[in-house]
Parts: sequence; C-alpha cells; structure tokens
Amino acid sequence: MPRKSTEFVQFKLRIREGLRREIEKAAKKKGISANAEAVERLEKSLVAENQFGLLEQFFAQLVERGFLKEVSTPEGQQASAASNSVEPEMINDEDNSVHSSPNPSCR
Repeated sequence: MPRKSTEFVQFKLRIREGLRREIEKAAKKKGISANAEAVERLEKSLVAENQFGLLEQFFAQLVERGFLKEVSTPEGQQASAASNSVEPEMINDEDNSVHSSPNPSCR
C-alpha cells in the first residue's frame, strides 16, 4: 500500500560538510533542529519553483492573447514586453494609492 503524502519518512541524504554546518548554524539561530531547518528550506524551494512555473504559464497566456509580446534580452533569454500603450502604474507605499509612473520614458 502506498504511503500517504503527509506521512513522515526517513530520507538519507549525502551533503557536503560545509552545507551541514550552515544548516546547523541557521537552525541554531531559529532554535529548531537541523532536520526541521533542512525540511523547511526544501519545502520553500519546491513551493518557489512551483510558483515560478505558474508565473511562466501566466505570462505565456498573456503573450498568446496579445497583451504582451516576447522580446529577446541581450543575454538571449526570452522576456515579455507590453504590446499596448497602457501607462504603467505605481503604488504609493504610504497610502496605497495608485498613480501613473513619474518616469517619462514609461509613458
């Protein structure tokens, strides 16, 4: 019978000694075990990777629907740029008001 995804299992892992020390140091700062620190960091990296994938899909849909167009960056990577003349907006951190970009090159 397959294990439940919430079940705790032992997972042996080989890492460099320097990395083990860094994990233990970070864990000690937080007052948690090295195991808890390592698990927390692994979970965060997987969540971040999944979120990045969702963002990639979102931008791909914007390109597909014509809201953005793909452009090449100097490094040869694909990037997206606005394909319409909508002025960018900025959020004022003090009162959360939305206003147009003060940068004339963004207009």
